[in-house]
Amino acid sequence: MRLEDLKELYTQYRVAVSEWAQKSGPELDELIREAGAQDGAVAMEVLEALPSRVLTGVQLDELFQSLSFWLQGTSKLYGSALRVMVRHSRALLPQIERGFVDACMSGDDSLVRGLCHALSPLDLEAQQSMKGAVVRGFGSSNPHVQEAIRDLAERARVFEVPQRGPK
Repeated sequence: MRLEDLKELYTQYRVAVSEWAQKSGPELDELIREAGAQDGAVAMEVLEALPSRVLTGVQLDELFQSLSFWLQGTSKLYGSALRVMVRHSRALLPQIERGFVDACMSGDDSLVRGLCHALSPLDLEAQQSMKGAVVRGFGSSNPHVQEAIRDLAERARVFEVPQRGPK
């Protein structure tokens, strides 16, 4: 295959992603389910291009579940899930807050770390709205959860938690 052929395929792919990003309703349900599948990379790209306003309450819940799955540890779709979560963070804020606190209280440090990575690049207003959840989450008895939250507080100063003691 020549480079020109590859460029043409890529252009066609980007056009198709843009067209899918205009979908709504039941077609989005299918797309969100696909994002949770092993080969969900294409679905993730469409979800990243999708405007948040077309997602409904149930779709937001399902999207958060799919993204949370990929944010637990290292996975091939970790980066994609992170970008999609940040892209739709305003719409997903209630799910992120609830999921963050639940993950902290259950001691799921891998999900907490992934969600902390998603919280870092959010705008100040969104971070401010998550402050209470971060403080509550820091009450976890899991030291790995506390460490992930301390790391978040170092990256995003809006989140204030007790600092590390001397080593």
